[in-house]
Amino acid sequence: MTNFSGDYKQTNQTTNFLSQSFLTAEVWKGISVAAGLSAIGSSTTHLEVRPTAGLQYLLTNRDIVVVVIPRFDLTQTYNFETFAMLEYKPILSNNWGIYTRVQWLYNYNTKLGYHEITEINLRLGLAYKNFQFGVGSIHDFYGPDAYNVNNFGIFIKTDLF
Repeated sequence: MTNFSGDYKQTNQTTNFLSQSFLTAEVWKGISVAAGLSAIGSSTTHLEVRPTAGLQYLLTNRDIVVVVIPRFDLTQTYNFETFAMLEYKPILSNNWGIYTRVQWLYNYNTKLGYHEITEINLRLGLAYKNFQFGVGSIHDFYGPDAYNVNNFGIFIKTDLF
């Protein structure tokens, strides 16, 4: 999963980048152990790439996808993070459907003992074959004081695999 967001109306735009890549091995119906890399950065911080490990819960059917991944960074801050995502995508015809998504991320820095980021992503749109597009919002809360930054706009999404 990779997300990039930016505010293109500003001269000195705020950008955020998050990418998580895991190899998983199912240990019991829908539950897997996961290991991989987590990369995070923004226009105000440098890119950090860390090895990570955790669990993954996955439930999929034609209309619904649910993913929950609690994990720990294995180096540097030893962050604890939980990612959760729910997609609801009912079919309208052979090629068209509705696309909705709620995505939540909570990250806690265990080394320094405080909340680093909470992110809530919302998407509402249409699906055409393997592409999804529509309107969305990202609501970020940074640091122990939960400083809030909101981003509203359009999205385009495709599944690579």
